[in-house]
Amino acid sequence: MDAVILRTGGKVEVSELLRRRVRYFSYGMAIGSKLFLKGLYEEHRECFPESRKARFASMKGADWGELQVVRDLKVDLFG
Repeated sequence: MDAVILRTGGKVEVSELLRRRVRYFSYGMAIGSKLFLKGLYEEHRECFPESRKARFASMKGADWGELQVVRDLKVDLFG
């Protein structure tokens, strides 16, 4: 078992999860708070289809806190 996981009693810190799981960075399009993503969406509205609403998805697979992504990744991150 990883030393970081052992030190934290089985809980993986968000910083460690982000370092290991670049999938959200590449496929999630953008990561941040709901307020940050809404601002990004509005600033770049022309990049999204007209039918697209300003909805964002919670990150799956761990306790990511308030972090969300633009694209909802349906496949299990840890599967």
